[in-house]
Amino acid sequence: MGVLKKIKIEAFFKFISLVVITVFIAFGIVSFNIIKQVNNNAIISSEMFNSYVLFITSVFLVLFLLFLCTLAFIRRITYTDIPYMIKWLKRLSDFRYNEYDSMNYKPYFKEEKELEKFIKNMSKEQVFLDEIKNIASKEYVLDDVLEKVFEKLNDFISVDRIGVAFIDYDNKQIIAETGKMNYGDILLGPGFKVDMEKTSLTEIIKTKKPIFINDISKELKTKKHKNKSLELISKEKINSNMILPLILEDKVFGFLFFSSFGKGAYNKRTLKIGEKIATEIAAIIDKTYLTKNILNNVTLSFAELVEQKDNNTGNHINRMTKYSKVIAKELINYEKKDYNVNNSFVREVELYAPLHDIGKIGVPDNILCKPGKLTSDEWLIMKEHTNIGGDILNNLSNRLKVFRKDFYKIAINITKHHHEKWDGTGYPCGLKGKEIPLEARIVAIADVFDALSSKRPYKEPMPFNKVVEIIKDGSGKHFDPELVSVFLNNIDKIKKIYNKDFKDNKTKAGQAVF
Repeated sequence: MGVLKKIKIEAFFKFISLVVITVFIAFGIVSFNIIKQVNNNAIISSEMFNSYVLFITSVFLVLFLLFLCTLAFIRRITYTDIPYMIKWLKRLSDFRYNEYDSMNYKPYFKEEKELEKFIKNMSKEQVFLDEIKNIASKEYVLDDVLEKVFEKLNDFISVDRIGVAFIDYDNKQIIAETGKMNYGDILLGPGFKVDMEKTSLTEIIKTKKPIFINDISKELKTKKHKNKSLELISKEKINSNMILPLILEDKVFGFLFFSSFGKGAYNKRTLKIGEKIATEIAAIIDKTYLTKNILNNVTLSFAELVEQKDNNTGNHINRMTKYSKVIAKELINYEKKDYNVNNSFVREVELYAPLHDIGKIGVPDNILCKPGKLTSDEWLIMKEHTNIGGDILNNLSNRLKVFRKDFYKIAINITKHHHEKWDGTGYPCGLKGKEIPLEARIVAIADVFDALSSKRPYKEPMPFNKVVEIIKDGSGKHFDPELVSVFLNNIDKIKKIYNKDFKDNKTKAGQAVF
C-alpha cells in the first residue's frame, strides 16, 4: 500500500491504458485465429461465417470506441480537471482569490460543477472580506464604514437595511447608533433606545450566537410582550432580520443588523457569511465608534461651555438641533436632486448643529453678555464668531486628516456659514443661493426660529405664530425658499418640540397664543 500511494495518477493512467490496449490486441488475435480455424474446418457455411466475422468485428470496434471515450474522459480528469483544482487550491492557499476569472475552465461533470461553484463562492467571499479589511485600514468613521459595506453586501446577502446598535450596560439599554438603507421612511433611527429586559437581544448577549427572523409579522404575533423595535421595522416593510453580536474580548458590545423586505431572506449559509462580516468589522466599528464619540463629546462639551458663557440662552442648542433634524430628515430621498440627502447627512447635521456658535468663545464677555443693543463696532466683533468657529474646526480637521480628509466638513460649513443669507446679504462671505452649503441653510432657519421664539437678555420672546410668519416672509431673502416650504410642511413637528421643551423647563417664556 505504501508503494501504491506514491504512484502518480498520470503514471497509473498510462499503465492501465497499456494493459487494456494489450488485452484488446490479444482479444483480436485470438478471435482472428478462432475464426480462421472455424473457416478451415468448414464447421459452418460461408454465409454464416461472414455474418459471424461481421458481428465479432462490430463488437470489437464498439468496445474499442467505448474504451477510447473512457480514456478521453479519464485523460480529461487526469490532465485537466485535477491539475486545475490543485492549481486553484494552491492559489487559494496563497491568498490569490481574485485570479479565479483568469483561469479558463469549463466543468463537465456534476461533481466538478459543484466543486467549481464551491471554489468560486469561497473566492468571492474571501475577496469581499479582504475589501472589508481594506475599508478597515482607510476609514475611521462608522457611517463611512457602513456606507461602503452596504454597497457590497447584496452580492452575498439580501439587504435593504444595515444597522448598528450598542449596549449601554450601565443604564441597561440598547441604543441604535447609525445605519444605512435604500429607502427613506425610517421609523427606527439613530438614538432609538430600548430597555434590555424589553427585548430578545438579551438572549444573544448571553449565548453570543447570531439569529435570523424570516417573517417578522409572524414573529410579532407569537410574542407574549410587545417588541417596539420589531414593530417599527415591520412598519418600514421589513420582513426578514438577521442579528449578529459584535464581540470584543469575549464580550458583546453591540449588534449588527441585516434587514430585507423579502420574507425568507436568510438561512444558515447567509448566517455564516454574516458572522464572518461581523467578525471582520467588529474591530472597525469599535475603533470608529470610539474615535467619533471622543471627538464629538469633546467638541460638544466645548459648545456647551460657550452656551454657558452666553448666558440666558436657555436650552437653545437642544431646541435648534431638533428643529434642524426635522428639516434635514425630510430631505431623505427628496424629489429634487440638489436637496436629496442620506441618513448619514441627517446624523451629521444632528451632531454638528450644536457647534454653530462655537466661535463665540473668542468674543469678549462684555460684548457677548451685553444686555442691551450692540454698537456698530461691537456688532463687527460679534460677527467674527463665524470665522473664529470655522477656523477652530478647520484647524482640528487638518490635524485629523489621518482619519479622513473631509473630517468635520459639515461642522465647518454650519459653523462658518449659518449666518449667510439666500439673497447674498449675510456674513461672513456674502454667499448667495446654493453657494451656501445645504447644512448651513438648514441650520440658519432653525437658529433664527429659536432665537426669535426664545427669551434673551436683550428681548422678550415672540409668539410662535408670529415667528412662523417671519420665517415665511424671509423665504427667498434670508432663507432658502425650498427649505422654508419643508419647514412649514412640518410645522406640527416643530410645534411639538417647541411646546415640550418649554414645558419641560417650566418656562412661560415664549408660550404662544394659538
